[in-house]
Amino acid sequence: MDRIKFKVSGKSNEQVAAYIKAARLAAQNQHVIPKDGQWAVKRADSSKVTRIFTHQKEAIAYGRNLARNQRTELLIHTREGQIRDRKSYHRP
Repeated sequence: MDRIKFKVSGKSNEQVAAYIKAARLAAQNQHVIPKDGQWAVKRADSSKVTRIFTHQKEAIAYGRNLARNQRTELLIHTREGQIRDRKSYHRP
């Protein structure tokens, strides 16, 4: 993953650490997206899809499993590309 550079003023070390952790987790989120009349599962920080499915239900099940294992989120998109649902699998 590319390093993110930013300036922080007036923030505590804890706040900065929390922001960095959240940014890293968001880059790992799994998305169920429409692709050429089918459904794809794609990691947020990747240009390639992980796997393609005929039915959205299959893609959701596969993406849910990945998100659970990686302790991230699953974002489910509509055919138009809008996010219709999101499920968090973060553990404390």
